[in-house]
Amino acid sequence: MTAEQNKDQHQNKVLNGVTVLVVDDELLIGLDTEWILQQAGATVFGPFTTLSSSLNAMEHETPQFAVVDFRLGKHETTTSLIEILTERGVPTILYSGQFGLDALPENCRFLSKPASEEALIQAVQQFL
Repeated sequence: MTAEQNKDQHQNKVLNGVTVLVVDDELLIGLDTEWILQQAGATVFGPFTTLSSSLNAMEHETPQFAVVDFRLGKHETTTSLIEILTERGVPTILYSGQFGLDALPENCRFLSKPASEEALIQAVQQFL
């Protein structure tokens, strides 16, 4: 790798040092989201595929940012997780194909699935 390529690669790490919680019931989408965020320099914990596993993770660590699917499976939503993230002041992207809240909490933004890598990174950057 040339010095110029190394410099370009470092500049593309716009999320260096940012810890991000990823929650999505579709594991492949969660893994893809994790990869995109890691390529941008983020440290990801998750992806978690259930509400209980994501709530358990929140007992041990508070991320700087979260990317959360609103609906997990047919009957479970991440409303309680979103409330905890809001209480802790964690900016959150609701990355979902379905939206079920009357209004977004102040620290949340909605990003419709599917979104490009660039759209996901830009959505995160707008909060930072």
